[in-house]
Amino acid sequence: MKILIIARLFSPEVGGIQTYSFELARSCYQLGHEVMVLCPPCQGDAAFDAKQPFFIKRIWGTQARWIKLLFFSASYLWFAWRFRPQISIATIWAPCGLAARLGKPVFKIPYLTVFHGTEIGIWEKRFLMKSVMRHTILESRFVIANSRFTANQIKLLDIPESHIQVVPCGVDTERFHPDVPARFQNSEKKVLLVIAALIPRKGIDMVLKVLPRIRNHYPGILFRIGGKGPDLSRLQKLAEDLQIEDCVEFLGFVPEDQIPSHFASCDIFIMPSRQIGNDFEGFGIVFLEANACGKPVIAGNSGGIPDAVENEKTGFLVDPCNEEALIEATLLLLQNQAMYQKMSRDSVIHSQQFKWKTITQRILNTIETES
Repeated sequence: MKILIIARLFSPEVGGIQTYSFELARSCYQLGHEVMVLCPPCQGDAAFDAKQPFFIKRIWGTQARWIKLLFFSASYLWFAWRFRPQISIATIWAPCGLAARLGKPVFKIPYLTVFHGTEIGIWEKRFLMKSVMRHTILESRFVIANSRFTANQIKLLDIPESHIQVVPCGVDTERFHPDVPARFQNSEKKVLLVIAALIPRKGIDMVLKVLPRIRNHYPGILFRIGGKGPDLSRLQKLAEDLQIEDCVEFLGFVPEDQIPSHFASCDIFIMPSRQIGNDFEGFGIVFLEANACGKPVIAGNSGGIPDAVENEKTGFLVDPCNEEALIEATLLLLQNQAMYQKMSRDSVIHSQQFKWKTITQRILNTIETES
């Protein structure tokens, strides 16, 4: 099958949607399909693209929203005419799904749109864009929701349940596995780790708030915070006010090739994400990546995270606003080695069902069923 993947966010740029778009393209190719990707340029793209066995076309050079949409749509029409795909997959609804919808009457190419969660709430109070989103969904063959929570958000747009397929995100088990070298290991410390965009919904401030009480039990505790974002200065100030700078390490931006080793070097991956207004975690690929490295996780019981984390099996789902619950889960994993070892083994087993080829095959099977 000839598949045209339209992505606003794509590797080597770092992020969950970027990873999703790339892994979907790579897995489609590995499963024997002919793949073309349309996506914007980013730093390091030439060297990255040259290593890929499928064709990647980088398009557009403007940030103006409507000009970008028109240019992107025109580019889509041009490459759709040249490539003649049997299906187009938009890995985010705007502008990718919009471009596919505008091009559908021209070449009669069916398309499907992937929803990750937060993009739905962004347009909650903007009637026109909300209406455009709804019609883009209805014109697609079907939509993919990355979690049951995201599917329920789509239903609020008055979309029939039969038009929504819940297919989770995947994990690259060749990169993330229990035998990854622990290059950043600190044998004298119990290491808590988060690698994420530094934004309020990630709940990193909650971990900092409970860290003094955890330190009372484990004076050698170390909390590593990887990533960059607008919340950095607030988190640094909070660590200073709590007088815990000696057990908090801000790593800054973590390069992709170092992320598996950071997982391997920690004891617990902890990210108690919470919903703030319409901003929520649609799924949480990072929890699967930590699990694949044999690390139990502590996650916020919010958004689509319960589809990624099996409570009391691969980690703990806690009320992200409850300090006591966060402390209890952390101390339990640190103190109960038998439980920790079992969760570590179960985490690896759990991650295997989320291999990208398996996830992609589910999408392709649905395409064939719906055609």
